[in-house]
Amino acid sequence: LDGVLFGASSDSGVDRPFLFMSRQGHSHHTDPTWSRFWAHLTAWHAEVQMAGSAHYSFTDNETLLPQMAVALGLTAQQLRELVGTIEPDAATDAQRGCIAAFFDRTLNGHDNGSLDGPSLPWPNAAWVR
Repeated sequence: LDGVLFGASSDSGVDRPFLFMSRQGHSHHTDPTWSRFWAHLTAWHAEVQMAGSAHYSFTDNETLLPQMAVALGLTAQQLRELVGTIEPDAATDAQRGCIAAFFDRTLNGHDNGSLDGPSLPWPNAAWVR
């Protein structure tokens, strides 16, 4: 879930299914660590990007920071930089849905087709090709 890759596998990839989930503007096209990793993936792999998201959209801060912004002295701009503009419920729904579908597909053998594209069932989530 978002962020920079490091360690041995970041240069060699893995031979297991892999799902990237990225914030708006961050992808295997823009991050060299993701590009190197992507190039070496040999099993099923995909990347889903969430429109309106920011780095902390993939943490509890997505829900907590908007509630605590005034007490923390965060401006509206600072809040947008931290958690983006995506609604917390929409971010959580997309993350839960994509991750559950990935695990169902790759670990449980119960593929419901939601990761088959070309579009995804979560309005703020889109494939990165």
